[in-house]
Amino acid sequence: MRTGASWRDLPWEYGPWQTVYGVFRRWQRDGTWPELLTRLQVSAYVAICTAGTRERAPKALFLGKGCRIG
Repeated sequence: MRTGASWRDLPWEYGPWQTVYGVFRRWQRDGTWPELLTRLQVSAYVAICTAGTRERAPKALFLGKGCRIG
């Protein structure tokens, strides 16, 4: 059983799948990919928490500790 999308199904606008996969693997190995994901998550969290839109935010953000920035 396979999960996720195949690299070979990547839209042509992104270039050859082998090139995109190579960049992804390099970023994984050198720590760029986890850092990028962390920064995106923090940015989204801050945007949601500072906007005060609890109704539109994912419930997981407000369970337990809720939004705490700083």
